Amino acid sequence: YLYTTLIVKSVRGMFDTWNLSNIGYIVMMVPMIISMAEPTFPYAPGTSTIFPFILLGVTLKNTTMNK
Repeated sequence: YLYTTLIVKSVRGMFDTWNLSNIGYIVMMVPMIISMAEPTFPYAPGTSTIFPFILLGVTLKNTTMNK
């Protein structure tokens, strides 16, 4: 459920508006695409996925504060 929700939220956010404040959605799609080949990728190795998750958090904060 969490994996599906994360993908849906990222895809919706990517196509919402194209500006620099939505970069977290775009960057988050990279680990999601890679995880199609490696099933533990988006959550298991924290050192390789920490930057996309930080950017996703900043993007979510910015989008909720702007609404």
